[in-house]
Amino acid sequence: MTNRDEQVTEIRNAIERMQSLAEAENLEALEKLAEETEKEISALKGVGSVALKKELREEAHKASKALREPKAEVHTPGPVEPTYARLDGVAELVTLGADLATEGFRAHRKASELAAELAEHTFNIVLKVDNGDGVPDIGMVRQETRDAMSDMFKSVAEVIGAERGAGEDDDAAWVAFERDLKALQRSVQYHRTSVRGAFLSGVDSDPDRAALFSRVLADKPDGVPASEHLASYYSVSLLGEREMEAARRKARRLGAATQPRAVETKTPAERIDLTIKALPKAILATPADMELVKADPERREQVAALIDAQLDRLRALRIQLDAE
Repeated sequence: MTNRDEQVTEIRNAIERMQSLAEAENLEALEKLAEETEKEISALKGVGSVALKKELREEAHKASKALREPKAEVHTPGPVEPTYARLDGVAELVTLGADLATEGFRAHRKASELAAELAEHTFNIVLKVDNGDGVPDIGMVRQETRDAMSDMFKSVAEVIGAERGAGEDDDAAWVAFERDLKALQRSVQYHRTSVRGAFLSGVDSDPDRAALFSRVLADKPDGVPASEHLASYYSVSLLGEREMEAARRKARRLGAATQPRAVETKTPAERIDLTIKALPKAILATPADMELVKADPERREQVAALIDAQLDRLRALRIQLDAE
């Protein structure tokens, strides 16, 4: 029997004791044992531990049911219930996300890969919280959403801190972990913008996904894609930060490759031909660039003014060309 097998056996024995305490209505001892059992479950490591912890928590949750039943007597208030506790499935997602992050730290997973997985996971939390208008809280304006994200990472800090003896023997190691945890949080936020953009873009082709936003899409103007209407409603871009960076790099590369070379022209005909032929090559902006511009109202006005000015110059040339 492996060390983890022994741990699991001890946990299941504790769960059986929890059932006995519940039958004896010894709620004080039951509550204490439930807390100790949760710590033991959180400490499990190794391959398949995330699924195993989920299974054990379900068994413990069932055994400690008496703690959540109405009580005839008034007791001293316990810990404050999280704001998201009554939202279906959110607390479970917070716990599972904390387990994924904790196991990632233990296994020294590549930070970007772990962040990308957590970005997908935490976006499921966003989808389960109503923003007050009857649609998912993609803008993350609700306290429930913010608390869920915060609690997930707090749980990681508590578990890893207990394992590494935070503030006891090696403060330098703890400082390094805190730095890494904050970096992971930033990376998760970064990757979640890509998850958000892809999800909203998919609304155009997925009726089931569009149904999540039916209350907002009911006001969508004709001819406007659902994804663009939602991006405007949430004040977000359909491109994630990673895609925006890629678009910027591409624009810089294209700009360097298509810089006009100085050409001596001797006749008006040559100057006209070169001007007209150079126009398509001079347009370096891509649709992705335009999405970036649209996300910034002030920049959008500046670009619109520049485009209009060039259109006016072209119209002036055309008017002169058509003049009798």
